[in-house]
Amino acid sequence: MPGRAPAVPPMSEPAALLRRFARPWRTAFLLYALGLTIATHWPRLMLAPEVPASDKTLHLLAFGALTYLLWRARWLGSLPVIALIVLAWSVLDEISQGIAFLNRHVTWLDGMANVLGVIIITAWLWALQPVGGPVNRMRLALHRFAFDQLFQSWRVWLLFIGVFVACAVPPVIVWPLLSPAHTARVIIISFTVWLMISIALLVRLWRGQCRIVSGGRPCFACGEPYTKTEFNDAGHAPCPRCGADLHIAQWNDPSPPAAGMLMRILGQPALLTLLVLAAALVLIPASAQIFEWSIKADPTSSAAPRIARFIGSLPSDVTAAIDLSLCLLLLAFATRLYRTRLARYYDRSIRCRKCGHDLRGTPTEQGVGRCGECGTPFVRTVPLPQSEEEKR
Repeated sequence: MPGRAPAVPPMSEPAALLRRFARPWRTAFLLYALGLTIATHWPRLMLAPEVPASDKTLHLLAFGALTYLLWRARWLGSLPVIALIVLAWSVLDEISQGIAFLNRHVTWLDGMANVLGVIIITAWLWALQPVGGPVNRMRLALHRFAFDQLFQSWRVWLLFIGVFVACAVPPVIVWPLLSPAHTARVIIISFTVWLMISIALLVRLWRGQCRIVSGGRPCFACGEPYTKTEFNDAGHAPCPRCGADLHIAQWNDPSPPAAGMLMRILGQPALLTLLVLAAALVLIPASAQIFEWSIKADPTSSAAPRIARFIGSLPSDVTAAIDLSLCLLLLAFATRLYRTRLARYYDRSIRCRKCGHDLRGTPTEQGVGRCGECGTPFVRTVPLPQSEEEKR
């Protein structure tokens, strides 16, 4: 009919939702990028002696945060591309500090710290990506949707900014009153308090938002609440607005595994991490001893003294940044392994997460069942393998 508004294409609804979720993060990225550029190019900027952090560690954290904000802005969907862009940015940022009137020093050590920050955040973003099969990915989709909805509100941003400002006030007040050593302690305590409060507040708000999402039953693709009850025998139904596949259990946040089961899941990643750390503690002094023997065996060799001079010339803040990076990278790989193992427990649905009861003989309706011992709900989107049915 003439004058009638054209229908919105179905695929535009998910795109509109993503833009709405990304808008606060894009604003945060632009403000942070502007502030970071000003800070790195401010003429003759030097750290005060009271600051209990090295210049290299601050470089590492600064460009790591830039990588994370660019990822959350969702202009680009490829994590390697984002990492390459920020790596190029960090190199250009360091080179541009050589402009004469800025009176800043250009050093490859700062650039190396920038690169380490990008690598660390890229590794953690990889470690926290969705893993597992349909059941675990439904659980992660609920958590991701709740997180996006939570930070869509500017009040949440203002709340976290207010916590930061409240924790930053004491160091600012005592800065001119105390000695550098006492001021450094106050800064460390304030930072620790801010970090603990922020984590506790984030967990509390996130869990509350998950309950709100579970009650609202939105489509995770377009955000439209699903008020109907028509699901097929497998528990699936199309979203009436965008056509995305919905599951009857996607709004149920499953309870975490019991403590004993969680320890078994965590056991292998924790053991692997400890073995790598133990190997590092053995290899580092062993390599130093081998290096010393090589010098004694051939004092005229030029390669060994060059390596010694290079290692010995590295400042302590550089070696501290390298040590921190290696620990964080190792922890990221252990986290990925742990999340992969945890996903198997949600996907297989063979043992109850709460009491450990065998669920292979428990019937399901529309893919959802309840433990016959404790009543804990579980989801099974695919039938059990034939070997498991034969055992049953």
